[in-house]
Amino acid sequence: MHLIAATLCLSWFTDLDYMFSAQAIVNGVAQPSDSAVMAQALWLPYWFWGGVVAVFSLAVAALGISKT
Repeated sequence: MHLIAATLCLSWFTDLDYMFSAQAIVNGVAQPSDSAVMAQALWLPYWFWGGVVAVFSLAVAALGISKT
């Protein structure tokens, strides 16, 4: 369980910049990021949804660490 929690924490740090970006380059083509797609479907800006995803991910990792 600690290994999974540590992996989640490392993943959170490496993907943090992607969560707060409007687009990503995939195979040389600019595509909207997941946060930008959420912003298009909902009312708030992409950086808000990136923050929601970041906080949720960190909370799940912290919960995993504290439960073991």
